[in-house]
Amino acid sequence: MAEADDPASTPPREEGTREDAPRTEDPPSPTSEPTPFNAEGPVIFVRQPGGTASRIPVRALAGGPVRLLATTEVALRGAGPFEPFAHGVASDPELRARLADGLALPASVAFAKLRPVLFLGLVPLFMLVELDRELWVAGLPGARSRLVLGAIFGLMMAIDFARKVPRHPGTSAAILFWVAARYLNVLAVLCGKTGAQGFFAPVLAIAIGAVLLARAPRGNRLTEAIMDKLALDPSEVLRVRLGEMPKTNVVTAAVAAAFGLPVLLFALRKLDGGIWTTGVALLVYCAVVPELVERFVERGRPARGKFRATRVLFATVVGFALTTGLVSAAQRSFDAGIYLQRCTHPAEFEREGKKLLEAETHEVRRGITQAKDALPVLLMTVFAVPLAEERLYRGLLQRILTRRYGERLGLVYAALTFGASHLVVYRVAAYQAALLGFGFGSAFGEGGLVASFLAHALWNGHLLM
Repeated sequence: MAEADDPASTPPREEGTREDAPRTEDPPSPTSEPTPFNAEGPVIFVRQPGGTASRIPVRALAGGPVRLLATTEVALRGAGPFEPFAHGVASDPELRARLADGLALPASVAFAKLRPVLFLGLVPLFMLVELDRELWVAGLPGARSRLVLGAIFGLMMAIDFARKVPRHPGTSAAILFWVAARYLNVLAVLCGKTGAQGFFAPVLAIAIGAVLLARAPRGNRLTEAIMDKLALDPSEVLRVRLGEMPKTNVVTAAVAAAFGLPVLLFALRKLDGGIWTTGVALLVYCAVVPELVERFVERGRPARGKFRATRVLFATVVGFALTTGLVSAAQRSFDAGIYLQRCTHPAEFEREGKKLLEAETHEVRRGITQAKDALPVLLMTVFAVPLAEERLYRGLLQRILTRRYGERLGLVYAALTFGASHLVVYRVAAYQAALLGFGFGSAFGEGGLVASFLAHALWNGHLLM
């Protein structure tokens, strides 16, 4: 026997060296004494479906001995829960952050240098929290809820800015724009008579928010960068996660179903249908029509992902925070523009601007007043309506549009459709419904239908408070 074939003459290899790593697409076997976490950087656990889990340094995934596929199961802990990479990279912010850190993505490296600057964005927010505290003490309605929200949002942002890779920079930016819009609204009401210090907070909030949007690695952008680094085909990841690209007739049916609801509600209003008739029609429509589209047009029920309680909770909070930031910022900016007209053209404000403000307020408060008057209507507003609308607009429409046009455009198209469908109820405030669609749609993308329903229900409940 040749000397090279003699086991006794072959020196033992050290565990954890590159020679021990596999040279195929199968993950390596776990070592009995893994190297310390700090020595190998961020790690994830990898296994082929039905196989044994292996602890893999993230840096070994890019051009190294291990190659992930869209169907490879991954987890953050050895005990799981495991899921296909295509699901995890798109919906798990913690997994995305760990991959981005271990792969040293340029966007993540650049963001690390900005982190000290971003903490300045907390200054105008906590200034606003202090203002709301004083208004609460003075007995102003709504100040307490704004105080609580501001404190929670400040804590969320501080935790996110402390991470190497942010999990929800877009939400932090939306909150900062909300802060800026509130300050600008006050400036417009006072016609700018606050001195130079009155402009400091909104300018700083807008600046930090703009930096976050321009430089921070956000969800979809980060997912695309990770897939590019790992040489994964984005279309394959989307196919594994959501199924084959839908045909044109499936997209047409989903859009028709989405616009069919406002047509039905408009017809009921013309027939003087009461609130109970309208509510029952809404629930029946959103329960039956999506099922019909899935069974007879799409011809197959979509695969349901595994329920992850922590992920759903995270997605709900982020979706609600994003919704609050977007809608409140837009509403305050809208109001500030009209109040500014009072300062520059008071006659036009009295003739047009004031009526526009009153129309917007009346549209929003009409439904709130009805819900507060009766417990059954309140329960319908907080639970039944969110459940029905989310099943139709996110569970059917956004899911199909995402499969056809990708994550970003699918969210945008679904949100705009959601806003347009509310023109039956709103005229001036329809833009708010579209922004709600972005917030609920983001929750759906991160945590599924349960998360978008909870974010929607939380938003409706918060309005009633």
